[in-house]
Amino acid sequence: MSHWTKTTLTWHSTVRHSADRLGLQRGRVGQRPRGNTRKITQTSREAVKAAQDFGERLAAEGEIYWGGMHSWRYMLQVLEGVGQPRWLGFQADLAHTLLYLLGYNAPEHRIASQRFCWEPEVFTRP
Repeated sequence: MSHWTKTTLTWHSTVRHSADRLGLQRGRVGQRPRGNTRKITQTSREAVKAAQDFGERLAAEGEIYWGGMHSWRYMLQVLEGVGQPRWLGFQADLAHTLLYLLGYNAPEHRIASQRFCWEPEVFTRP
C-alpha cells in the first residue's frame, strides 16, 4: 500500500479523489464547465479501473471551486458519466454541500430559495 493510499483512506476504506491535479484552474469555475466535466469524468473512469484492481472504492471530493465540479448538477453528470455507482461515490464537507445548495458558483443550479434565511423563525422554502 502506497503512502498516498495510507494517508487518504477514510474509515470506510474509500479513497478520496479530487480534480486538483487535472490542470483545471481554480477560481475559473464559470469557464468551460462542459469540457472540465468531461475531463473529470474521463479521469474518474480511469481511476475507478485502477481502484478496482486493488479492491478499493473511490469518493469524488465535492469541491465547488473546480470548474466542472462547481455545482451539484455537474457532479451528478460526473457520477452518471462514470456509471460505476458501486465503485465511485461522492463526499463533501458541510460547507461545500451548503454552497452547492445555495448555488454559490452556479446560480442556475441553486436548490435553496434566493430568500433563504438562517433564522429559524423566518426560514423560507423555495
